[in-house]
Amino acid sequence: MIKRLEILFESGKKIYYNFEFSDQGTIRDIGLKKIIQMDWISLDYCKCTHCTIPSKPYAICPVAAILAQYAVELAEYPSYLEVDVKIYESDRTTYIPKMPMQKIVGELVRLAVFHTHCPIGVNLKPTMKNLRPFPDNDEIIRAFVTFFAICGVSEDIDLTPEQEAFVDSLHDLFSHLSRRLQSFGQGDAHLNGVIIVDTISMMFRLSSSELLRQTLEEIREGILPYSSNPTED
Repeated sequence: MIKRLEILFESGKKIYYNFEFSDQGTIRDIGLKKIIQMDWISLDYCKCTHCTIPSKPYAICPVAAILAQYAVELAEYPSYLEVDVKIYESDRTTYIPKMPMQKIVGELVRLAVFHTHCPIGVNLKPTMKNLRPFPDNDEIIRAFVTFFAICGVSEDIDLTPEQEAFVDSLHDLFSHLSRRLQSFGQGDAHLNGVIIVDTISMMFRLSSSELLRQTLEEIREGILPYSSNPTED
């Protein structure tokens, strides 16, 4: 998994983030030097409708806590700004020139939602944790499909009502996250990064039946092995 992300600007400016994951794929640290005390990080500030974390004084949203650092540093930049990035993994370093800022933010949003203790996003961590850094849309959708296929679908090879409700809760999560961020910063990369991941989840919703049918066939044929009971930390 990703260990370090460096963002290299044309001006010579550099922003970097260090990542530490548990064996179960949960972010332990993203290089936060301090918890930034802002209203939008509070758990009860635009709290998600389906969030099960109990409200109490000083409680913070686990997703917002991770996004706090990038939001402070990247919220002034436009989505279309292209920068160079270096991605450090355990066994290799990848250099990617001319990456749009919104794609970088979209990856940070994906990690924050699916690799923290968010009670909604954490459900998808078992399949998300196997993705490479900066996966493309098809890879993310595949992670969605694999998760739901293993959990079981209806006889018509479609999402069950409970699964449809879960996808709706994800959309609700991204909507509330956008509301947290919309008044922060003059740029739009931080908001479009959220929209990108939300759009991918909706793309899955629209084509779930055919995707689930294909994935179930691969699982039955042994092409796609997968453990449905990962150990959580």
